[in-house]
Amino acid sequence: MFISFYITDSKYSLVFQYLLSSNSPPFAHLWSKVQDVCPELANDDVANRNWEAKDDMGNLKSVCGSVSKNLELYKYYSSKNKLYYFCLTSGSGSTSSISPFVFLESMDRSLLEYFDKDRLTVNKITNNYDRITMIFYVCVNGGGPAAGRLYGNRIKKVVPARSDLSKIINSTAHGLQVAVQRQGQQHNQTFVSDSLNRLENDTSSREDDVVPWRTAGLKYSNNELYVDLTESIHVVYQKAGKRSRRTSSKLEMICGTINGQASVKCYLSGNPTVDLQLDLAGNDLGVPAFHECVELDNHQNPSNCDLRFIPPDGRFNLMQYSIDLDTPRIQQTRRFNHTVGLVTIDFADQLGNKTDEFEITVNISNSREVANIEDLRIDVQLQSNTDEDSETDFKIKVLRNTHGRFDNSVVPGQGSWIFDKDTPTGTLPVLRGCVESTEPRLLRVQRVTASYSLSGQLASGIRVKAINIGQLTTKSNRPFKGVKYATKTGDFEIRS
Repeated sequence: MFISFYITDSKYSLVFQYLLSSNSPPFAHLWSKVQDVCPELANDDVANRNWEAKDDMGNLKSVCGSVSKNLELYKYYSSKNKLYYFCLTSGSGSTSSISPFVFLESMDRSLLEYFDKDRLTVNKITNNYDRITMIFYVCVNGGGPAAGRLYGNRIKKVVPARSDLSKIINSTAHGLQVAVQRQGQQHNQTFVSDSLNRLENDTSSREDDVVPWRTAGLKYSNNELYVDLTESIHVVYQKAGKRSRRTSSKLEMICGTINGQASVKCYLSGNPTVDLQLDLAGNDLGVPAFHECVELDNHQNPSNCDLRFIPPDGRFNLMQYSIDLDTPRIQQTRRFNHTVGLVTIDFADQLGNKTDEFEITVNISNSREVANIEDLRIDVQLQSNTDEDSETDFKIKVLRNTHGRFDNSVVPGQGSWIFDKDTPTGTLPVLRGCVESTEPRLLRVQRVTASYSLSGQLASGIRVKAINIGQLTTKSNRPFKGVKYATKTGDFEIRS
């Protein structure tokens, strides 16, 4: 059973709290107890956890712990909003339920959809404290999730925008003032009549809803539909074969996955039916997760990915999928065996007269859809022939660098090659360095990791073929349809 909810920033400073009863503890009191009883909830240690999960970037996403014998505290981290969500529940400490995590993730998504924002800031929550309180009140019933009330359209109907909410409050205050002035049976009859009319109107509006996730009678002067396709790359490569001092061996993929998501922003009148046709480029999406608005009968054949649905109003997640790059069929028939995405990284070590030099080469392929690679960063970790317990420090010295700058880490033998905000495609950045040390060392590159993002193309090659919209109530103007592609790296590592 839910007892209370809390939202904090990344430093665990309270931003919002919703207490279901007078016995629910405030966050300050609860947090002091957490630091004494289960400090792992505060510092994200990996030990002594009942349950934990990580997101696509490898960051801790959710964890729970026992605050007392019958109290469980669930923590969910929103990597998009950089916020922590907490849920205090009553129950046995021996087993942990997944439902609080699902509810917290659903609330995080519902708040984004309600405010129609890509990110929820602390100021946004603080300035809309009253509306967020009402949203939690609507979504929680009897100490659990309110069934049938978690749809975005129903939340917006119960908790309208601030301007509409002010009108409702003013209208209610005026109605109460008139009711006080009225006397006798006439007031009672009028009050009952008005109540029945409101109930009848609310019931009829629900019956007019074609689907529960979309409000009937929506009208927009400009009909618009936007589809955002994003993918994250998770690959680990291994240098294969013998390496000479001058040449580097080819790369072999140890494991690889591409995680994708299709998000939609819909501002269409009436109850339109949308047909989204995807070109899978030969990829197998496995068992994707769809929004309940999608008609699943049309997706039994993976080669025919036509998503047909009546969209919710506003923004929502249409589909999530995962492409396994480890399957033999993918490795034999696709290009993913040696490279994923536009950026290919290679390195060679034991170069120079003293074999203490190394060279990293970044090959950024040309693309008609992508002009620049954003926030490119290469982290390098070196290994010497000395014992690991040696206290002798050594530092990386840059001999030649064509792009960006190189920063040495406080840890010996580690550094970061940091590029500019935008790096043009079709370039070949090269970094050559050596080791400065008081003792001779046989240098080897142990591993190289990379992070970057780009817009205009997906790593898998999936694209939208067509978007067909039918059954619009307003036929005077054609709907505007937009598609955006984005790719980012999660775990991108090359091992020697």
